[in-house]
Amino acid sequence: MDEIREIRVLVLGDEGVGKSSLISTYVSQIFSPVPPKMIPILVPPSHALPSVRATILDSSTADPIDLNGIDSVVLVYDLHRQSTFESLERVYLPIIAERNIPTILCASKVDKGTNPPPALLSLLSKYKFVHCCISVSSKTLLQINELFLTSMAIILYPLPPLFDLTTSELKPLAVKAFLRIYRMYTSLKTLPDSSLNTFQTHYFSAPLLSDDILGLKKIVSKSSPSSLSNGDFTKEGFLNIFKMFIMRNQLEMPWTVLKAEGYAVTEELTLDCPDFKWKGRMPASAERFLEGMKDGCGDGKEVDIQRVVEVIEGGVPWEEGFFFEGCWSGVGGELGRSGEEERMAGSIIVPPGSPRRTPTQPQQQQYDSRLDDSTALLDGGSILLEGEEGSEGEERMMPADEFVDAYILSYDVAPVKTLRHIHALGWRGIKEGEKESKYIRIRVLTGDSSTGDKILSVVSRYRKNRVVVTTVPWGSQDKGNDDDFDLTVFVIVEGRDAVIEEALECCRNLGREKRRCFVRLEDGSVDLGESNAAGRCEAVVKHCQERDLETPFISEEEGDAVAWLVECATSEGGESDKRVKPFEKEKRQALKRRKMFKYGAGFVGVLVLGVAGLTVWKKNARVKSLLEGITDAIGISNKSASARTGATTTTSASIIKNES
Repeated sequence: MDEIREIRVLVLGDEGVGKSSLISTYVSQIFSPVPPKMIPILVPPSHALPSVRATILDSSTADPIDLNGIDSVVLVYDLHRQSTFESLERVYLPIIAERNIPTILCASKVDKGTNPPPALLSLLSKYKFVHCCISVSSKTLLQINELFLTSMAIILYPLPPLFDLTTSELKPLAVKAFLRIYRMYTSLKTLPDSSLNTFQTHYFSAPLLSDDILGLKKIVSKSSPSSLSNGDFTKEGFLNIFKMFIMRNQLEMPWTVLKAEGYAVTEELTLDCPDFKWKGRMPASAERFLEGMKDGCGDGKEVDIQRVVEVIEGGVPWEEGFFFEGCWSGVGGELGRSGEEERMAGSIIVPPGSPRRTPTQPQQQQYDSRLDDSTALLDGGSILLEGEEGSEGEERMMPADEFVDAYILSYDVAPVKTLRHIHALGWRGIKEGEKESKYIRIRVLTGDSSTGDKILSVVSRYRKNRVVVTTVPWGSQDKGNDDDFDLTVFVIVEGRDAVIEEALECCRNLGREKRRCFVRLEDGSVDLGESNAAGRCEAVVKHCQERDLETPFISEEEGDAVAWLVECATSEGGESDKRVKPFEKEKRQALKRRKMFKYGAGFVGVLVLGVAGLTVWKKNARVKSLLEGITDAIGISNKSASARTGATTTTSASIIKNES
């Protein structure tokens, strides 16, 4: 059960506007004579507000206005006395403004007729702490309960962050928040009835009946025909559901939903994203959510970036200059460059002779010529952002697959930031038993000293696999966590001894169970021939031979380099797999020796047991023969004894017979 919150409500206004009558009628639910000033009234928690205990305080014009400890104010004026309305701004509102206390304007004695002051809207617009204006009648009990319940509810469920009273529209941040929640329940362009019921059950623990849904659709569609499409709620219709509850002063409904999804009760809606502790590749549910954007924010083939980020402040990660600050890596290529940014240097793996895709924006700079000549390993499927940036509301289309790939790359560079960003877009977060997305991570360590601390990352697609390649120069202080990569590639751009030795040292420091391979990139200055196939990498070749690793991959050889790298990244070190773990041959030979020893020991054991068994059997045969001999000897003695006994018996019998 929620903790009980104490709230103090002060009723202010000119003499004779009906302050005491309002309090008395609310408490007794009858209209009766009242004293000039009511004593403080304690209102216990109710069914409508079970977590609130309120104290309602009356006031008198004879007393100074004391706002100490006051949580909300009910400011009353007589609907039929203009002077009482003018007193609001002349006397009360400036004093309340100093404390910025949530306030409700109350027009009393509405039973005598309605005549709202013309300046009411301008007053609501000028003083942002005024939440609403409610017309009441103590005599007929009209909206008395609503008045005081609202005076308590505005503390728990404030109106200003959600609704603009001057325009009668949802505020922009509220629209973003509700659209984010809409995405949590559908990846389509409409919200099916089943998803609406899931929404209702999740937050309010009770499903909607079909008649309830039908009635809700009729009410919402009256305010805006575009609220429905083919019988289902559109995004506009979903927003209008919240707008309907707000305009009816039922603020508990929207705030229950917002609080459950991490929004704090403040002057402006702020989302409190969880601190993700996930380790590994992007959660599979996050990737599925991004896949849903293909239809929800596009046509299945392309995604409108503007519609993706309509629920958050800012853009997608690769458009935000600060997004990758403090991360172990940086995003390069077309994904990470802007017009004034320095060129990213490094090695991209591109097969020889493959067409290079150039930026579509004139202001984007090309790779420098030396880099173009020296690169040679990855497929031409790297991510490119195409099209010019448009103004807000204008379409900026991106191929759907590249859109998902871009987020995977952003995750690999800045995992926590990216998960928080995807959560802000509408992903519900990590669930128990969550699985990882499946893609291949390759780290390229390059000896090109000119790269400095620049790191180039790119995503390529090989068949159905996403291949994430991150290039890290030797001089970079942070080369990432070895455990996060399926393969580490040591690229030697120049055959200098210092570079080669640094590559070999990095290889030696890499754990034995981590996959690795060497790549030799040539810029044409070295004449490769049959007698010099390894260029100036003799030390590397020797290193690989000593450790039973694949010999360096030569960039100018024909073939699918991406396929070769993927095989290296997924190799388990079997006889037919790539040799990417050191001393695997030794391990296999040691395993064979152990098996041979095991089988030999088993054979010897069986042989020993056989000989022992045969010996025992032979011994048993001798014993048996001996026993049989003894038995026979004993048998003969027994027969003799029996014969002698029988003869004696016969003789005795004869003697007895003869005597007879």
